[in-house]
Amino acid sequence: MEEIIKDKEKYAKLEALANSEGGKLLLDTLKSDLKGSINTLIGNYRSTSHIEIICLIAQLESRLELYKRISNSSKNKALTIEELEHIVKDE
Repeated sequence: MEEIIKDKEKYAKLEALANSEGGKLLLDTLKSDLKGSINTLIGNYRSTSHIEIICLIAQLESRLELYKRISNSSKNKALTIEELEHIVKDE
């Protein structure tokens, strides 16, 4: 149960970031970066080295993961609250 409470607190902090002006700017920037990386990958894959493609994909993966963690924070917080309610109800 302690782990779920820690997760809820973490998601609440990420939710606060997502709802802040800076967080919205960060999400917009990440979205723009993701689109740019995808366009670069699609447009240049024939002439790009294997190493450069791997680097582009690694960039995509890390930016997408950060974007998902921030943008899904409200949903994840709600799920942890629901899980906590079920645990308390069952006890």
